[in-house]
Amino acid sequence: MQKSQIHTIMNKLLLTIVCSLFSIITNAGATYTAAKLTQIIEIGQYPIPGKTTDTQNTSVAFADCKALTDKTMSEFNQEYPTKTIVDTSLIYMAKAWNSDGIVVITCSAPENNMELIKSLYR
Repeated sequence: MQKSQIHTIMNKLLLTIVCSLFSIITNAGATYTAAKLTQIIEIGQYPIPGKTTDTQNTSVAFADCKALTDKTMSEFNQEYPTKTIVDTSLIYMAKAWNSDGIVVITCSAPENNMELIKSLYR
């Protein structure tokens, strides 16, 4: 695969992830402002996840998945809190909180896979 093809695929994945992070979920439970989320997460009182609304799996190399996840979380973190949950040579997992739910991105080295899970708050 050529470098330009990889770049195009990575940009499409990034766009999909960012759209997922900022999507409006119609059957939302609790909602939080960015300031409130930051405040409660800083003291360890995480919002309780509820119903999973979407799960996406994409085949992608582990290093590319980590880079894409870091870039996405960095952009998302400009407004909402994010956290790296697991960072090993086999698994990389990051979580982002937005106004109406949580997004978890997991990269798997053995499977060369990226999984994105969106859940509402209870």
